[in-house]
Amino acid sequence: MSIDPNENRSDEWVLAAYDAELDNDKGIAKAIAAMPAPLIPNGGRAEAWVKPTVEHANSLRDRARIWAPGIVGTATVGFLILGPVDVPLTGPLIAYGIGWAGFGWWTAAGRPGPSDSVVLLGRAIATGARWIAIAAVAVYSHIGKGAHAITTPMRRTAEAG
Repeated sequence: MSIDPNENRSDEWVLAAYDAELDNDKGIAKAIAAMPAPLIPNGGRAEAWVKPTVEHANSLRDRARIWAPGIVGTATVGFLILGPVDVPLTGPLIAYGIGWAGFGWWTAAGRPGPSDSVVLLGRAIATGARWIAIAAVAVYSHIGKGAHAITTPMRRTAEAG
C-alpha cells in the first residue's frame, strides 16, 4: 500500500479477506485510529522554498553563503569558457559546465522540485529583463539629456550670430 491517495489501490482486495477479523478486534481499530496521518507533499510554490532561507539571511555574509554555490559555479564555468585558459571546449564539456552551474543555482535555491525550478527560472529571467529594461531607459535618458545639453549652446550661439 502506498500513502499516495491518487495511486490505484489494487492490493486492497487482499485485506478485504480479513475484514471480519479486523472488525472483531477492537485493539486494532484503536491502533489504526492512533496512527498519525501521513504527510503528502503538494509541490508548493517557489517562495515556499526560497523565502524562509533568504529571510534568515540578515547580513551580506549570510546572503553570500546562501548564494555561493550558484555564483561560484557560474563564475568557474564563465572563466573556463571566456578566460585566458586554453581549455578545449567540446560539446560534452560545455554541457557538463552548464550542468555544474545549474546544480549550483539549484542548490542555492534550496533544491526545489521541477515545477518550482521552472517558476524560479522564469522569475529570474523576468527580473533580469526588467533590470536590463530599466538600465536601457536610464542610458537612453542620459544620452538624450547629453545631446540636448550639447546642442542647446550651439543653438544659442547660432541665434546670437
